[in-house]
Amino acid sequence: MSNEEMEIRIKKYLANYYKCKKKKEQLEERHRHIRIDIDSPIGGREYKEIPSSATNRRNDGSAGLLLRLAEIEDRIEKEKDRMSRRLIEIMDVIDYLPEESDERMILELRHIDCYEWKDIVKKMNYSRTSCNTYYNKAIAKLLEYKRVRVLIAAEEMNIA
Repeated sequence: MSNEEMEIRIKKYLANYYKCKKKKEQLEERHRHIRIDIDSPIGGREYKEIPSSATNRRNDGSAGLLLRLAEIEDRIEKEKDRMSRRLIEIMDVIDYLPEESDERMILELRHIDCYEWKDIVKKMNYSRTSCNTYYNKAIAKLLEYKRVRVLIAAEEMNIA
């Protein structure tokens, strides 16, 4: 496997926590919308200019909404558990970098704190190019460790 392929794989590995976090937020938003539907008064739905056909919809009533709500709550809890596991895995990998290094700080901001690049640039007080250089150095340094390569390979085996 080439070094470029390994770099792509470790970046995907490090992005797992962010993906879990976004999935949890999506489920929470869905939960919020269903909760609004349940709590809204009869006939109190928002006005739509174009009526929608209800012929293809199955209406289970409020019992169906409550079941759906419980299902989403269960999925949110599972996603939280997954997030915790992913966070620990990512922190274990980042621990291979020196504690006070800029490379580590940038990886932590990006993959643990889930900052966007513009926010990382502000926080680090570096240019975008410098931040990318430190980021790429961190990735290259992590790939020097056999244990990190094994973790990435194991992750891919779990996905496949």
